[in-house]
Amino acid sequence: MFVYPEEVENPTRHDHYMLWIIIAACTASFLITLLMGTRETALQFGYIPATAEGSRIITSMFVHGGFLHLLGNMFFFWMFGDNVEDVIGSLPFMTCHLLAGVASIRVYDLLHPGSTIPLVGASGAISGVAGMYIVFFPTAAADLVFYFRSWEFGRFRTRVAYALGAWFGMQLILVLLVERTSLGESVRIAFSAHVGGFIAGIVLGSLFLLLGYMKRYKCKSDNRSWLLGYAT
Repeated sequence: MFVYPEEVENPTRHDHYMLWIIIAACTASFLITLLMGTRETALQFGYIPATAEGSRIITSMFVHGGFLHLLGNMFFFWMFGDNVEDVIGSLPFMTCHLLAGVASIRVYDLLHPGSTIPLVGASGAISGVAGMYIVFFPTAAADLVFYFRSWEFGRFRTRVAYALGAWFGMQLILVLLVERTSLGESVRIAFSAHVGGFIAGIVLGSLFLLLGYMKRYKCKSDNRSWLLGYAT
């Protein structure tokens, strides 16, 4: 069983260019994966802790291991990313996305310093965006959906703070199971990267909160810039 948060009716006010640029980049990378093969792409562009090549930290965020991996990540990204970019603008959004991704990989690094398995996917960076969302819109409506494998067996309406909080709690439990039991031998999902990215997102979101972005957003200030958001 696992839980999944779904955003409900939190419309944006402005265009979100960077969100679509990142989605397009991930999709283009997936097309390259189809041409090269999943294994070859992961070995060439995925992050391998044992070698710790810095450039691969960035490239690994745009590579996915399959269509469902890409689709799931981009849907999660779209749900929460448009509102975050609405507040902080395109340039800070890209910067925070990458910073959260780096943080997520570094957390994974700490737990798997000698691993030779390539780490791929944008889920750590996207978890950071979700962390920023929970800081900006904790009382926004959300559905908490319960799944058993691919079967949905329940959902109920709640607030983002509870829905994303439950999802984060599940990631922590999965980290413990994967790292402390034999489950880690068969599960190839980097739950620790999700945790690291989410925490980084909360930190980044809190900084923007302290800088007054949400205050100006709620006041519907006319000083919003597409590039820098509600910076002034």
